[in-house]
Amino acid sequence: TAEITPSTTSLSYTATRNFSTSAAWTWELSFPYIYGDNTVRDWTVTGSTSYVSTWNITGFSMPTGYNWLYCFNGKIPGKAKVTLSYSGTTLKAEKDVLFVPNDLYPGCVFYCDKTVSTSQPDVKAHENVFMQNDVFNSGANIDIKSGGSISITEGITINNGSSADFIIDPSYW
Repeated sequence: TAEITPSTTSLSYTATRNFSTSAAWTWELSFPYIYGDNTVRDWTVTGSTSYVSTWNITGFSMPTGYNWLYCFNGKIPGKAKVTLSYSGTTLKAEKDVLFVPNDLYPGCVFYCDKTVSTSQPDVKAHENVFMQNDVFNSGANIDIKSGGSISITEGITINNGSSADFIIDPSYW
């Protein structure tokens, strides 16, 4: 999984094929936010007979104004996707990417189906933390921090000998 940071100024992705029929290469870089996936960059090449397509993204920056969906580790998972279309056939491939913000952008963290038994980094969200079916065993030590709310939709088990702190603090906004 490739990591992208705010200091990343250019990105490059390459795909290959083993034939030279005229084709279209369609590239897309997307990240999830509360209303679905957001394509932050895309590029299409039509009529290509090249065996290789390389997508060079310069001047990359993550768009602002979105409530991104964070992993519990504070990173935003995304996908670099390529679609090759030729003679009525469509082939697709994708690669996982992670955006690692310097600061917490407005966003939500989904912390679901986790079992914690050791000390863990803080789980932080600017807006909301959604929790479901998590177990905190003896030895667990974790802080769940949100600027807006912590929503528990189904069972959370906090066992004896664990430390799980739930903190809502508007200063995280």
